[in-house]
Amino acid sequence: MKKNFILVLAMMLLPAAGFAQTSGRAGSLEWSIENNTLTISGTGAMDDYDYESDGDITTAPWGVSFTSVIIKQGVTSIGEFAFAACSGLTSVTFPNSLTDIEGAAFAACSGLTSITLPNSLTSIGDGAFLGCSGLTSITLSNSLTSIGDGAFMDCSGLTSVSLPNSLTSIGKKTFAYCSGLTSVTVEWGQPLIAGEILGGPDLKKSTLHVPAGTKSLYEAADVWKEFGRIVEQ
Repeated sequence: MKKNFILVLAMMLLPAAGFAQTSGRAGSLEWSIENNTLTISGTGAMDDYDYESDGDITTAPWGVSFTSVIIKQGVTSIGEFAFAACSGLTSVTFPNSLTDIEGAAFAACSGLTSITLPNSLTSIGDGAFLGCSGLTSITLSNSLTSIGDGAFMDCSGLTSVSLPNSLTSIGKKTFAYCSGLTSVTVEWGQPLIAGEILGGPDLKKSTLHVPAGTKSLYEAADVWKEFGRIVEQ
């Protein structure tokens, strides 16, 4: 009799204590997790979240227990800290409706290896991909106008990056401590005024690829002249 009572009590408690939430609403959006894939759908901007330093996880309702994320058409922004410290995350599918990735949205997602951003994207916030140490390849939007401070800081696996002609603003230390970064390609006929995008010894070992006929301009421009080599394409 006692064993039966304990079994019934355990079954009553399991939904509350043993199972994480796998679907719900977050602001104007809906989300669900199935087969280790988080799918987010709806229309409009994603809410901003915070980071629980004591638990090293985002405060977003979906938590961190998934390996891939699919963001459906209609979502226009990814909120602050939305996927921070999701170390098991290996792939993200972005919609063509996306215009903004907010600060620290994917910070410390060390399992990400490759990111292709949609051409609808215009802004990447401060520290958006900070500490994504496994990231080796990024394809930036050709509509991108601004990249925030430290957006790709400490992405030690990154070896090369091409900055689109659409960029009008680059924050400080955007690629600082990217110890593997040896090649940066730009498309501007006139050097863009920029913060210290790399900094330290990492800058000296990197090659800057610039449009034909512009090498002398970059050699005289603050920040850009600090590259170890400047080569015309």
